[in-house]
Order: sequence, then C-alpha cells, then structure tokens
Amino acid sequence: MAWLRPCTIMRERTGVWLAAWIGVPMVVLGAVFGANFLLFFDSVAIGKIIVMLLPLGILATFMPKKDQGHHEDMTSRGLYVYLPLICLILGFYEGFFGPGAGSFFILALHFFLRFGLLQASATTKLLNLGACFSGFLVLMWHGKVLYLLGLPLATANILGNYVGSKLAIRIGAGFVRRLLSVSLSLLFISLVWKFWGGD
Repeated sequence: MAWLRPCTIMRERTGVWLAAWIGVPMVVLGAVFGANFLLFFDSVAIGKIIVMLLPLGILATFMPKKDQGHHEDMTSRGLYVYLPLICLILGFYEGFFGPGAGSFFILALHFFLRFGLLQASATTKLLNLGACFSGFLVLMWHGKVLYLLGLPLATANILGNYVGSKLAIRIGAGFVRRLLSVSLSLLFISLVWKFWGGD
C-alpha cells in the first residue's frame, strides 16, 4: 500500500494550509483585541488564572489518542466553527499575555480538530506568527516595546524554533509530545515563581 502514501501526505498538507487560511485572520483579530486590552488591564490576575489552568494542559499531553502522528480529515463543523473560535480565543490570549500560546494551539488542533501532533505543531507556527506580529504592531504603535531586550530574545527564539522543527521532522510526534510536556511544566514553574514566589 506504499502507493497510498503520497495521497496521504497531500491530504495532510492541504488540511494544514486550509486551517492556516481560515485560522490566521482570526488569530490576527484576536491578538489585536488582546494587545489593546493589555494596555489598560492588570495582567497579574490573568497570570494567576493561567497558572491554575496549565496543569490541565500538561495532563492533556498524556491522554491517549489513536493515530497520534497522523492527520485525520476535519469535519465541516471543526473547520468552520471550532477552528475560528479557537484561533480567536487563543489569538486574544497571545496578544494579551502570550506564554504557552504555542502549546495551547498544538493541544487545541490535536484534540479538537484531530490533527496529528506534527501537523498541529507545523500549523501552530503560522498561527503564532500571525498573532505575535499583530500584537507586536499594536504594542509598537503605543511605544511599549523594549527593543534592546526583545531583539536578542527574538534571535534566540528563531534559532530555537529552527532546531526544534528539524528535530520534530526527524524524530516525529513522540518527540513533540515529550517536548510539549517539558515546556508546559517549565512554564508552570516559572509562572508560579513570578506570581506567587518572586516577591
């Protein structure tokens, strides 16, 4: 059945790009609202809420699911209802707060839209780019960006994403799952320290 493999790859790529075309405008809209909301809202309370929600995300990475490494066909409801709603909510979160948004995108695409972890990770890159860039433009317009700090961090982030993407393609969905668990755990620890133990 090896001759079916090219058809499967083509279907997966089509699903990823279709999800991106629908999702990116929604994450941009959500991020713009989130970044504007950030300008006059106290983020400490939201940070504490995220700390309480993160353990659920960590546990979700260990939940069993069939065909973990493969993308399944999305339903029309998933594509035109769940996907825009997920992208709008997480786009708002990305623009307002940010940490862990990529992990939440991966989990949402994986569990709600039946993407394989590798395809979910790939699609998340586009969604994250749209949300981050939109939030950045809003905050830049209002003069809130610390360029001396942000530019070195952005460079390190780009290098880390490049290496991580290469490893994900080479090793597969299992690597994505383990790395996702570790990143969420580290994020949880850092946020607990920031909002409860850093004073």
